[in-house]
Amino acid sequence: MVIKKKPGTEASALPSKPRGAALATSMAQKSVLPQLSASLAQMYPQRFTDAALEIEGDAAAIEQIKAVAAATSKARDKENTGKSKRPSAKKLERARASLEQTLMLAVRKQANAADSGGLDYGFENIISVGIGSKRSAGQHLDQVAIVVTVARKVDADKVLARALVPKQINGIATDVVIGAEPTTSACNGTVRPATGGISVGNARPGSCSGTIACLVADDYGVAYLLSCNHVLALLGNAQAGDAIVQPSVADGGLVPQHVIARLTHAYPIDFRASKTNQIDCALAQVNTNLVSVLNDFFGRIGDVPIEATPGERVHKCGRSTEETYSVVRQHGVSIDVSYGPALKAHFSGLIAIEQTAGTPFAWQGDSGALVLDTSNRPLGIVISTSPQWTYVVPMATILDTLHVHILTVPQ
Repeated sequence: MVIKKKPGTEASALPSKPRGAALATSMAQKSVLPQLSASLAQMYPQRFTDAALEIEGDAAAIEQIKAVAAATSKARDKENTGKSKRPSAKKLERARASLEQTLMLAVRKQANAADSGGLDYGFENIISVGIGSKRSAGQHLDQVAIVVTVARKVDADKVLARALVPKQINGIATDVVIGAEPTTSACNGTVRPATGGISVGNARPGSCSGTIACLVADDYGVAYLLSCNHVLALLGNAQAGDAIVQPSVADGGLVPQHVIARLTHAYPIDFRASKTNQIDCALAQVNTNLVSVLNDFFGRIGDVPIEATPGERVHKCGRSTEETYSVVRQHGVSIDVSYGPALKAHFSGLIAIEQTAGTPFAWQGDSGALVLDTSNRPLGIVISTSPQWTYVVPMATILDTLHVHILTVPQ
């Protein structure tokens, strides 16, 4: 059997032969074990599909090798094509922001007015827009999507045309899931030193209960307790210097016996329809003799925040539900959070964590709880919950906005 070069080809243009490829070629030329040659062709597809070669002899064996090589190459191309088509983070965020603008921000007045009811499901049915994984028959698929949460999932002919979620946005698939409008945590014993993950609140009568996230410090080394604005500062109704008690008033906290800190700063929440919020947080300067940098359940926490990834396992310790575990499902979520009757604030950039059957990941009283990954690295703090989701403000956003850093113990 003779191997001939096509006219115009040079020997130098041929790829070097790995030992396995040379062996397979030799076997093909000699018509020896064509099945084994075909198997080796899977390992070296380029060698067997080189257009510069014409092989004379056992045509059946050679065609078998070429067929296997072509199938292998096609499968690899399909796999690589799928990987290359995964949208970039910037493209995902642009798509999410576009849908948020269309379904939420640009129609705030219509959405609120629609609460009075109507024949069609309109913008009032939209709860949130985020980035997550597409679901089918209740199972999460390995496909990224812009996820829209609605109060009720109905047939398209019952939805106001302008409020319909498109099948895709900017070339990215969408998914529609059912949820409920989240509310902030409403109003358990004394712990000294006070740690993250336990009851806390403003000492004013009627104040709600929340959870200590962790201790942070500013550039001057002043230490603060971190929790939610609505827990420590009562949505702006408290004053700097107010006593912060552990446990909360609802849990038996008294002044002066249970005072561990004084309210220092509350980042304001803007309730105007045209405004978007990023965080719900407040700081209270602590008496360092009465607090600890540890978490009540998980001990040492990391001081460098990480970004949330859909599918990531997380846990938290909170005043009401204590130690719980779940999974991140969405990030970059935009949503209206209810702080009471006719009092809603629009937030963006949140993380959505799936509530688990039987024991929710978080519930009323867990606002402020620090969410950690399985290595105890901080993702963010809980600000609101619904029967389906727990919503979390990313820790990186909090630290950047408040100009503080997490206090912890050396490893």
